[in-house]
Amino acid sequence: MEMIMIESDLRKFAKEKSLLEAEIRKLKQDGERIRVILDEKRKRFDYVSQEVAIKEEDLKKERKKLNLL
Repeated sequence: MEMIMIESDLRKFAKEKSLLEAEIRKLKQDGERIRVILDEKRKRFDYVSQEVAIKEEDLKKERKKLNLL
């Protein structure tokens, strides 16, 4: 009887181990995907921030020109 309980526990833990391994693999893949997306968003944010600064400066110059007329 003891052996049957141990085998049952073994199967239960082996199944849980497999499920946890699958979850860990999925989370690692998701983490890598998120890192790639984050890197792309940071690059885009830097580009857009730079463009905003340039356009603000251009607008400031145009306003100065308009005020001189």
